[in-house]
Amino acid sequence: MGFVLRPRLHFCESASGFIFLDLKKDRYFRLPARLEDHFRNLVDDPLSAGSAAPPLIEAGVLRPAIFRQSLSRPRLIAGTSGLDALGSGGQDGFEVGRALASDICVSLQLRLGLLAALIASYENSKVGRTLTTSIKDDAPVRVVCAYESAKLFRASANHCLSRSLAMARRLAGLRCDALLVIGVRAQPFAAHAWVQSGDIVLNETPDEVSRYTPIFFV
Repeated sequence: MGFVLRPRLHFCESASGFIFLDLKKDRYFRLPARLEDHFRNLVDDPLSAGSAAPPLIEAGVLRPAIFRQSLSRPRLIAGTSGLDALGSGGQDGFEVGRALASDICVSLQLRLGLLAALIASYENSKVGRTLTTSIKDDAPVRVVCAYESAKLFRASANHCLSRSLAMARRLAGLRCDALLVIGVRAQPFAAHAWVQSGDIVLNETPDEVSRYTPIFFV
């Protein structure tokens, strides 16, 4: 039997087991122990674990397909702080205002349950676009500095996802290859979002993001 992971479902493995992110329903969840054992069998050996897929298909985690999907864990390395690597782009009042407004706009859309739609829109904005602008060029550096300055007007707590998604969309508009990253930790459970280009973290510190395991990036 073939299988694929249900669309808009992502996972990572923490020290305590697998954590799932359902973008469509905007929620995180864990599997019951029996299903987690089946899922681990498929992750470790998707070609031979034939009896593991049906229970997960019945539970809605997988969907039947004509082939077997390799369920690989997300891999991402973050090593450098963006502001240290890029330097200061100077104060640009217009860009700071734009950053603040876009952060608030995305935050309102997230409250309406539009996470999946926002992610899809961001993905589509990158399709077919040649992302050749270096993160160290003047325009991207001004954007990174503007979002850092915007934190002074809007508290960071609970706004990491809206700020990061807004920033990633702005950089994509400049044809800059940057990633929106969502990470989780298990005990106590917490989720965090940030933007990075290569191994350069643009709106967080490497020490802070190292506390989280990436579960999704685009």
